[in-house]
Amino acid sequence: MRQSETPVTDGFEQAMEALRRAPYGEVDEALWEVEGSVLREARGHLEAWERVVRGLETGQGAARGELVCRDGVAGLVRRLPGPVAELFGESLGELDGRYMELTVEDAAAPGGAGGWWWGRRPRAGWA
Repeated sequence: MRQSETPVTDGFEQAMEALRRAPYGEVDEALWEVEGSVLREARGHLEAWERVVRGLETGQGAARGELVCRDGVAGLVRRLPGPVAELFGESLGELDGRYMELTVEDAAAPGGAGGWWWGRRPRAGWA
């Protein structure tokens, strides 16, 4: 069996499915329908960010321009329903923590309104 390239994102999806099927019904089906596009967007951004982090883990490197996928994640949490936002935040926190372990602060990083991830670089430099 082949190992998943995005296990954190896969775990998020599995947790979402469990939440959807929960007998206590914290999130009803109408909400899922309304939020469906936001959930797909969240999953897409999470997966893209995980691929950047996994690339750093495996030594394949990453390009600074790939950090834009993390920018897309920043505004999503506010748009997700409560329990979904919590699950998403846990998955994102896991990836962010790993990114921080694999990178160092970069004094030469471009300033501006970018998130904290723009102020870091891989220990081995950008690809």
